[in-house]
Amino acid sequence: MTVERDPPALISYYEALEAASREMVSAAQAGDWEHVARLERSAGALIVQLRGRLRAEPLDAEAARTRLQILRRIVLNDAQVRCLSQPWLRDLHELLLGRDPMPDADPAQAPGAPWSGRLH
Repeated sequence: MTVERDPPALISYYEALEAASREMVSAAQAGDWEHVARLERSAGALIVQLRGRLRAEPLDAEAARTRLQILRRIVLNDAQVRCLSQPWLRDLHELLLGRDPMPDADPAQAPGAPWSGRLH
């Protein structure tokens, strides 16, 4: 007797994680870091449950593609939360792209600034 898998039920875990990640973005935009932390803990619990199910019930090819699309959106949401929680990451990103992260800032006004002009 073969055990039928229920890919939609497995995908529902990913969908719940995506919904939580969207809610984290909203909470981070509102500055509600306690809510972000609660959502992270809830997502962690979902991930533990999902890992257990995946070992016993692997996804078929179509469900795996859907999972990948959802995971990509989760990663984008996570990046938004990280930029909001750690603004220096946004500055680093701009520097890596070769752009000035603070185009309107006067470096001469920065504490301990050894120069009086721009870096470009």
